[in-house]
Amino acid sequence: MRNSKISLFGRINWMTYGLKTITVQEAMSIIRDGTFRLYDKEHSNSYTLREITEWLQYHYNGDDLQTLKEDYLPAVSFNGVYNNGIVEYSSVTALDFDHFPSQKEFTDLYSRLRATPCVGWIYRTPSGKGLKAIVLHDNDNSLLHTNMYQQLMHKFQTPYIKTDPKCKDLSRRNYLCYDPDVWTNPSPIPYHFSYDARYDTNYSISCVRNKNNSAYIVHRQKPIITIGGPSDLGIMNMLKSRCKRFHPDYLKEGARRDGVYWFGTQMAKAGVDYTLGLEFVNELYNSNEITLTRGGAFTEEEVIENFTNGYDAETYNEQYRKSFNFKNNQL
Repeated sequence: MRNSKISLFGRINWMTYGLKTITVQEAMSIIRDGTFRLYDKEHSNSYTLREITEWLQYHYNGDDLQTLKEDYLPAVSFNGVYNNGIVEYSSVTALDFDHFPSQKEFTDLYSRLRATPCVGWIYRTPSGKGLKAIVLHDNDNSLLHTNMYQQLMHKFQTPYIKTDPKCKDLSRRNYLCYDPDVWTNPSPIPYHFSYDARYDTNYSISCVRNKNNSAYIVHRQKPIITIGGPSDLGIMNMLKSRCKRFHPDYLKEGARRDGVYWFGTQMAKAGVDYTLGLEFVNELYNSNEITLTRGGAFTEEEVIENFTNGYDAETYNEQYRKSFNFKNNQL
């Protein structure tokens, strides 16, 4: 491994106090044996990593668990050695997978990760219900870390991958917890990184879940536009006005699929954020602005499917976005 040095934090929010440089292998040993001792000065107490992990998993979940993780668990910066930022870039990074709907999905992904050559280690997250994969790579330029991370998220594209912006942060820290069953790849092969403009920093992967937590779509967003002019919300409202004027049938029962698809194409072409656009259209097509003659539900899954197909069928056009001003809204 080119560079396995990382930083150990007494708590995830400690930026300067108690930092220690260790190796990735040492971090895995801490996770596996659970004897690492932590000190709680506020309550004049100490405990092992195993004790606190088992206590958290038995008693807490949700928001309570998140707060307690911050208060009690140690963390590491897998992306390298930290000193007010990453000062020595490592050859590993971490991917999070969570919110599995069943044990089968958990087991299937675990098997897939084990079969992927660039995955060096796998362990359970503090909740005991998620997975963290430590991936080896050959990128040696920390300035290109986000581009590489985007590629990895695409490689492991799954509804369960955690995609919030912090995941791509070079200075990101990850909790350590007890897992005696840490899996280790005896002969990993680093992911070969080559810069790809399609995964530039203006791109991200979004995970969309319906209200019943039963339908997921992983999607790569179009670029975030900073040219000025109307906001995404302003453009979406203008598109609704244009639809009412030029395509009124799209807002009627019988043409809802075509209408949602049309909104997807126009929002992609205008550079509207995918997630904001999907929320806007889903709300519209479940409102009383849609004319129904025979009734019938238009499910959230149908909105997601047709909007996404339309969004993926178009590409951003800067001139089209610039056309969205109130003087030219008749276009």
